[in-house]
Amino acid sequence: LKIIEFIIFVIYGRKISKVQSKSKYWKLSIIPILTFAIVEGLRFGRMVDWNLYYFRYQQLGVNMSYCDYEPLFEFICNFLYQIGVPYYGFIFLQCLFLAVSIFVLLGNFKSSCVWCVPLILVCTTPNEMFIRWYLAFGFILLSIHTFLNKKYVYTLIWLVCSSLCHSGVIVVALTVFILGCLKKYSLPSWISVVLLFLTTFILTLSNVMFVSNIISYLSPFMGDWTLGSYIDNATSILDGTWGEVGIMERSLIKNIGAFIAYVPVAFLGKDIMSKYKYGLVFYNLFIIGAIGAPLFTVEIFNRFFSICLFFFCIVGGICYTQIFSHWKSHSRYIVLVTLASLFFALIPHVWDAINRPVDM
Repeated sequence: LKIIEFIIFVIYGRKISKVQSKSKYWKLSIIPILTFAIVEGLRFGRMVDWNLYYFRYQQLGVNMSYCDYEPLFEFICNFLYQIGVPYYGFIFLQCLFLAVSIFVLLGNFKSSCVWCVPLILVCTTPNEMFIRWYLAFGFILLSIHTFLNKKYVYTLIWLVCSSLCHSGVIVVALTVFILGCLKKYSLPSWISVVLLFLTTFILTLSNVMFVSNIISYLSPFMGDWTLGSYIDNATSILDGTWGEVGIMERSLIKNIGAFIAYVPVAFLGKDIMSKYKYGLVFYNLFIIGAIGAPLFTVEIFNRFFSICLFFFCIVGGICYTQIFSHWKSHSRYIVLVTLASLFFALIPHVWDAINRPVDM
């Protein structure tokens, strides 16, 4: 099913990139949206959150005050449960909402959807692990879309909804706001590449002794009642005891693959994205995610950096489209390096799809 999903996203990404009208865009987008909702939403028992939230969904369905969650999330669970929606229906709707939110934002970059759409599958993998977090992120995406289209009242409404699903996304919203104020600024590309190399291959979390203090400072804003275990776990890393809960290590092979995928986009993306009004905001979010993800592997930070890395599907998609569409105006080395970037960006998803055990 994951292979079929990938093929559909490749085919419809190409089709969508050729349309201009909004109505045709949404007619074509329905297929990948439903495919994503079915394949990702109707999974069974995949990743820890699926199993944990089964019981929380049942409990909130009976009693909204059972857990100390944000009110909108409690209401959604209670409402769906009361009207008879089973738990797998809740997961399906969460994935459907996320997919719709993504395509709403991608509507601002139709011509680049030929690569943006397939990259969605790569950049939404953490949705399997962070169900409530990505439910809130869907509202963040809607707020960004309405901001780009100068509908500021709706922007505020979506931001409020996101924080009422998971208060931790306030940190994401503040980051986007700050970068929006600095929309004309970004690190020099070569510095971004150097930092990406350092955090991927040289620095580790245990080198950064101030990280436990940062976690403690951020804890009131993260909005998760399991936060204590993550903080204890982060401290155990720094103490050398290496706890197991909330740690997401990447192998050397995965680090090498990610580095090859991200470096060309980091190096070439700044000039390309600077041509868009808020292009550097998306570029800076991607750079933050690419640099921070391999360094801060504690789940609290992984949540934040996974959100930043999501914007690789936009930045990478636009870069690939621009370079491949005008390949004659670029040197063969740039084209080959960009092809390598695209290959290493997509191959982890394809490999996972081939080797993942059947779970549906």
